[in-house]
Amino acid sequence: MLNFRSLATIATIAMISAISAPDQAAAKDTIKFATQQDPVFIAAVYPIQTGKVKSDLVDIEFSFLGIAGLNQAPVTRQYDVIHTASISVPRAREQGIPMNIIAISNRYPRAGDGANIWVKDSSPYKTLADLKGRTIGTYGLNSGGFINVRQVLALKFGFNVDLEKGDFRFVELPAPALPAALDSGRIDAATLVHAQIFKAKQAGGFRSLVKVQQEAYELFGVQVPSLVLAAYTERLAAKPVAYRAFLKLLQDSMAYIRANSGEVFKAVGAQQKIDPAYFKMWFEEFGDIPYSLGPNDIVGLRKSWEASRKIGALDKVPEVKDLVWSGGMQK
Repeated sequence: MLNFRSLATIATIAMISAISAPDQAAAKDTIKFATQQDPVFIAAVYPIQTGKVKSDLVDIEFSFLGIAGLNQAPVTRQYDVIHTASISVPRAREQGIPMNIIAISNRYPRAGDGANIWVKDSSPYKTLADLKGRTIGTYGLNSGGFINVRQVLALKFGFNVDLEKGDFRFVELPAPALPAALDSGRIDAATLVHAQIFKAKQAGGFRSLVKVQQEAYELFGVQVPSLVLAAYTERLAAKPVAYRAFLKLLQDSMAYIRANSGEVFKAVGAQQKIDPAYFKMWFEEFGDIPYSLGPNDIVGLRKSWEASRKIGALDKVPEVKDLVWSGGMQK
């Protein structure tokens, strides 16, 4: 039989549980994540945004930015994690912004058309040498993708790729303007964003002069990580468990996509008004989104940064392991 003291004890426990429950819920960390405004990277987190995969430890607040916004994001410290070019991390360190790479968010395949230099079908240019003195348009002179193009042009083919006094005239245009500029003859060649390459391969009208991804693999002997997830060193030290949970949630999201690609590609294709076949082409030809970090990535980063120094895109090459967060490394 329950006496008065027992009832009082039960009531006290119930009150403590009621009071502590909101506190427990509030203990869940929120990671502010700036990622790329691109259908593929939107698809990469679709399972998280729709509740298909969840975490008991973290929530993610997403911001989808253009390439220029992502390049500027480290300085603002507005986000906890930034999807950015791998070269942005040593550059941030040079500017006194301590950041670490916590994962790879795009790893180039061994072959494919994702980084090619394109000309009009009717263009007289047949080889890279034909483009000497001509104008090559790009979506970002300081973007990781275009730096990789310059690496290949310089170190594989021997061209001078100085931005001011090199063999080519490089110009930066808003990404949406590149196909029209190429078609009109305003520029002679261009590096296109992936969605534009997909449409060009479907509709025709453009052809490529060099398969940069294939040439890069032959040059470096490893799949180069072009894009990474970067976070601020002090925040990683303060909340390592939250950042590990963040990476686990992203990896679970990609696992869901691999198991349910048809569902995800159809839904995001409708949302972004792009053919679901784009996503299939992207993962076959343009890249991989591992949201992890392994030993080969360390090799690829080192070789890429050394090449960036040789073409003048990076002043000095730091020790890669000093810039990689140990909490994100996989064996």
